[in-house]
Amino acid sequence: MFRIPPLALRSESLAVIILLTALTAVTPLSIDMPLPALPMLAEALSAPADQAQLLVGVFLAGFACAQLIAGPLSDRFGRRPILLIGLTAYLILSAAASVAANLETLLVIRLFQGIAACAAPVAARAIVADVHEGPAAQRAMSIVTAGMGFAPVLAPSIGALVLEFTDWRGIFWTLTATALALLLVVWMFLRETRPTDKIASLNLGVLLRQYFEIGTARKFLDYALPSMFAGGALFTFLSAGTFVLQEELGVTTRHFGFMFAGVMLGFVSGATLAGIYSPKLGIDKSILLGLVFSTIGGAVMLVLWVIGISHWAAIILPMACVMFGMGILRPNSIAGSMAGFRHVAGSASALIGFFQMTAGATAGLLLLLLPYHPGDVMPILVATYPALSLLVFGLMRTEQTKTR
Repeated sequence: MFRIPPLALRSESLAVIILLTALTAVTPLSIDMPLPALPMLAEALSAPADQAQLLVGVFLAGFACAQLIAGPLSDRFGRRPILLIGLTAYLILSAAASVAANLETLLVIRLFQGIAACAAPVAARAIVADVHEGPAAQRAMSIVTAGMGFAPVLAPSIGALVLEFTDWRGIFWTLTATALALLLVVWMFLRETRPTDKIASLNLGVLLRQYFEIGTARKFLDYALPSMFAGGALFTFLSAGTFVLQEELGVTTRHFGFMFAGVMLGFVSGATLAGIYSPKLGIDKSILLGLVFSTIGGAVMLVLWVIGISHWAAIILPMACVMFGMGILRPNSIAGSMAGFRHVAGSASALIGFFQMTAGATAGLLLLLLPYHPGDVMPILVATYPALSLLVFGLMRTEQTKTR
């Protein structure tokens, strides 16, 4: 029987970088493609708009928690099996979402879709750690992150284009087709990269101790926490931005797609520059630079809101600055936090993702629980998260300098 041989995972392989980028893009596609359809979806399912926002939150909650299981499983059984199982489950759940009869059912499906989706980025980050180290890992993670940034650039526009020909259900059928394509590519071409001499234990006590050791290590926290807090600004925008722009400011679905693409181009630009200059600047200076840009962007959005400027540019332009900083920050944060844990790369990757998605889930929860309109809460949270991240990183680095 004819069988296509798996790709050779060489550090210079463009094909591998493209594949890893596509795998990490599963998450932003799942989150961002449905965004333009949220108002339409809420109306079609006779659901309040604030409950429709939970489509982002429940996905992130499932995604965040499941990573803590997917990571050790990939360390124990390998990256390839976890990818194949996760993508298959994601495909089935995406198809189920497209035929959901009510919002309650759709929310349950989205929770499990988030659980299944986590396998792709967890395994992809672990593969980078398997085949790269040092500056090469920093550069590879920047390239993957920059490429991944094109997914949220394109996703809302793709979602808006799908809505031109069908309704919100067509978006989930599009995600189903995407999952099928990735599943076939992984099955035919991707070989195992996990070191055969480092097979992790699945004993619950061992796993808990391992996560405790990783999660309390200063060399992990110093780099993981900045990405976690800054990511809250992004997920605040994801949850509230579509309603603020479309319902309050009258932006059309198609124009929202273009505006969101502009925001995410900021992320792509930052990650691209990180791939070029971060190995020269070093991880610490790169993270600090990214946090400064994100904090400035958040502060500008808050000031414009306080003085009463109500225009789409007062949201989109500052948010693009926030995302430019995140593009510099995130690949360096991931590379730095995983550097000391290559022997358990899957678990370290899972914990990073858990931190990031937890911030996203809490941002969505704050928007829902606070007794204010999302348009009033969003600028405050977008400004607070990066500023808090900058404060935490500065305090950690100052303390580390004193102990040397």
